[in-house]
Amino acid sequence: MLVTGQDGGRPCLLLDDGDVWTYADLDRRSDELAGALRACGVAAGDRVAVQVDKSADAVALYLACLRSGAVHVPINTAYTVAEVAGLVDDARPSLFVGRPGA
Repeated sequence: MLVTGQDGGRPCLLLDDGDVWTYADLDRRSDELAGALRACGVAAGDRVAVQVDKSADAVALYLACLRSGAVHVPINTAYTVAEVAGLVDDARPSLFVGRPGA
């Protein structure tokens, strides 16, 4: 658990659209994503390649990897297809998480 009961209601992420996530929101979302990683077969020690835009969900996904014992492998969103392919070939991730349509 990322937070205790007394800290859960405190703001933690202030988003561009004016939305605010509390520590409890971030804890809940990272727990959901950790469950999704496990459902995809990710186990402790597995590598998860992540190529997503900066967002609250990106932070939650990073924490979900930590919760799952997985290794978060960030991939720059500006990389070309060839650069991504080379990195994925080297890293050999168990799962690749990318932007829709990318």
